[in-house]
Amino acid sequence: MSPVKVRMRRLFLLVTGTLLLGVILFAIDDSGLGSALGLSEYGNMDDLLEDDYYEGNVDDTAGEVDFEDDNNQDTVAETGNADAGVSETNGGEAAGNDRVAEVTEAKQVNEVKNTFIGEVIKEPEPKKPFAMETFGAPQRARAQPFGQWQPGGRRKSGFGAAFAPKKETPCTVPALKSIPQFIHQVSDLEAKCDELRTFGTAPRGKDLCLDEKYRIKSGNCVVFSFGINYDWSFEDDMGKFGCMVYAYDPTMGKTDHQRSEKIHFFATGISNYKGTKLLRMNNRVFMSRVDRFVNFLRAAGLEGEEIDVIKLDTEMSQVDFLQDLLFNSRHLLKKIKQIAMTVYTDVVEKSLSQGGFFQILWPYLQMMKCAGFKVISSNRSRRGREVVWAQDKEW
Repeated sequence: MSPVKVRMRRLFLLVTGTLLLGVILFAIDDSGLGSALGLSEYGNMDDLLEDDYYEGNVDDTAGEVDFEDDNNQDTVAETGNADAGVSETNGGEAAGNDRVAEVTEAKQVNEVKNTFIGEVIKEPEPKKPFAMETFGAPQRARAQPFGQWQPGGRRKSGFGAAFAPKKETPCTVPALKSIPQFIHQVSDLEAKCDELRTFGTAPRGKDLCLDEKYRIKSGNCVVFSFGINYDWSFEDDMGKFGCMVYAYDPTMGKTDHQRSEKIHFFATGISNYKGTKLLRMNNRVFMSRVDRFVNFLRAAGLEGEEIDVIKLDTEMSQVDFLQDLLFNSRHLLKKIKQIAMTVYTDVVEKSLSQGGFFQILWPYLQMMKCAGFKVISSNRSRRGREVVWAQDKEW
């Protein structure tokens, strides 16, 4: 709690206590307790003896004594003097004892009254600040926009020790200075594979790595394929290998159907949002239905599961796919073993302009490297290069 809030709280308690004391004193004054405590509006009159008070104020209606009549006043005075003499003779000692007892009782009442008032107007003790205010909340470092997630160490002690945030190593994206620099990025092999196997026929065949560490087992593997264009050779080969294949292409004029026991087709394209999108294919432009990769996984009941292979043959839509996974769904990217993608280096303008194909795709290729993906296969085709990236680790 801030110092300003503490001062305001103290002021509020003081005002509230003062008002409460006033209400209590007002209630006591109107009740019989006020007389007992000596707090009535008559002040010192409470100190008078009860007998003397009523003797001086009684209304003698029975005798109808008129104090304005001189004769009557003399009569009352004589009677009073006579009674006083008798009282002084017979009860002098008793009256003295009553006075002593009355003074003692008044002192006790005053002590109780002072104690009660002191407790009511007592200022509350200041509240100790919370530990987070005393020592300061730990500042959480901002994560780098790009980079590879690494397991974060546990805090030695303190709240949230079991929930220490994971650290992210910075990812450097070098400037693209030439087209040969881009070609080398998608051509130079970065990891060794002892067992490469081609699935599909040219020009759309992909060389996948079946080394033991990737655990792509026949009869127990999952493939997502984006972009068919009437060439089913890759999907059919993966289905024959025993993989469950989910194929997507909104440009063929077909509806959702099951091509075979292992191949499911959906007339939806891949993008970084759910909705419709203007697509270009074979010099045709049309509006197509698109969706995110995470929604495809949910529809198939595979969210959070390992995905063995993703094939991307979608012209510029692979940029949407990489953008969505690298920025919005990093947890899904960690579950992907290999990505096979067609890089259209031969069918695009050979330019390094800011809005050109090379400049757009370049940072995503660097981010894939930071995420742990390495080039394990790269072959020339009539459209460019058929490149396969893999997370080079034991699965």
